[in-house]
Amino acid sequence: MAAQLVFTQSLLSELRAQLLALAPSSVLLLCDTNTRQHAAPLAAALDATLLEVAAGEEHKNMDTATALWQKLLAAGADRHAVLVNVGGGMITDLGGFVAGNYKRGIRCVHVPCSLLAQVDAAIGGKTGINVQGFKNAVGLFYEPEAVLFDTALLRTLPERELISGKAEMFKHGILADESLFTALSQLAPTEIPALEWLQRAVEIKSNIVAIDPTEQAERKLLNFGHTLGHALESYFMHSQQPLLHGEAVFMGMLGETRLAVALGVLSETVGTNITKVLLPYQPGCHWPHIEALMPWLLQDKKNRGAKISFSLPTVIGEAIFDQQLLPDELRALASKIYNHP
Repeated sequence: MAAQLVFTQSLLSELRAQLLALAPSSVLLLCDTNTRQHAAPLAAALDATLLEVAAGEEHKNMDTATALWQKLLAAGADRHAVLVNVGGGMITDLGGFVAGNYKRGIRCVHVPCSLLAQVDAAIGGKTGINVQGFKNAVGLFYEPEAVLFDTALLRTLPERELISGKAEMFKHGILADESLFTALSQLAPTEIPALEWLQRAVEIKSNIVAIDPTEQAERKLLNFGHTLGHALESYFMHSQQPLLHGEAVFMGMLGETRLAVALGVLSETVGTNITKVLLPYQPGCHWPHIEALMPWLLQDKKNRGAKISFSLPTVIGEAIFDQQLLPDELRALASKIYNHP
């Protein structure tokens, strides 16, 4: 069953109403050290147990998940408990995974606190943890009961997080709505998008997920920018300058737009337009050699056999999926994807 998507300006009241309808035996709130400022007052008001983990994608792993299951057991959480996940994409991914596996599944509610989580990570029921540096290598599809959106939470975001969050909005525009892409291209990188464009981005993803909940066909479109993006994010994860997910996706979209042009599925004129808009959002790091990305590219979940799979734009507002390249074919195109082989 698809989650309820609720935009609200009264988060506590709406969360109370959702929990009243769910009638849980107990309520637990999961947050990280960054979002405790939002979660702790909610937990106190709801008389809920607060569970806190360290912030950062590197902590989205089996050790953290196991520690949370142990805390759920210690708190006496049964199959009628509800886990409320208050945080960014790391928390909604991790919290959904923990809820979906604990006692074969307890209910959960997402309260996304970052722009990236609001327009992407909290929607669609994908959960996952990272294993041996491979992003979301283990996970399941597990829908929350509801996703509560409060745009006031965005005003507390650091500029870097806000910029990162726009990656998925741009992605949705490039895939399915030229007017969204145009509206975003007219904003300064640190400017919060208008509510109507947030809602439109959520609507685009929700519509695609409704058609293909388990990513057998159309939902693969949402992987635009993520084949290269996930490889880049994994490569930089343990470096001195790890990338935020949206930063890696911005890089991935830029590289995959150039790949689409090189393969002839996107015109050079449109590719240049997309590239011009995305360039100001690129993080200040150098692309690694294509060979350095191969361990992650070869392990990408979307791959089929020996081929690496991409979703690529054909015009602004339309795209295709399952564009597959052998590793040597991708190596041969590396110089066209970015500025060095």
